Amino acid sequence: MSETVVINLPAKFDFGHYKIFHSDIEATLKRNPSLVVIDFSKVLYMDSSALGMLVLFSKKNSHNTKLQIKGAFGVAKDILLMANMDKIFDFS
Repeated sequence: MSETVVINLPAKFDFGHYKIFHSDIEATLKRNPSLVVIDFSKVLYMDSSALGMLVLFSKKNSHNTKLQIKGAFGVAKDILLMANMDKIFDFS
């Protein structure tokens, strides 16, 4: 069965969101979906810990689930691209 899971991020994606994000990725990976979409459409601010959380997510992806970032724009998208996140995640 192919399943898509969407993880929605808040306007401020930083260390304060760690527990929620970590819980979301743990629950998502247990479901073994075929695609995980991380929705950045509301993100106006992110810091280096957000990048670390994304890298951690990709490393925990032992089933090689397809990972996608959707809706990134402005400074958040610039940061993601400068950090070469497009090498880990598909962008849409």
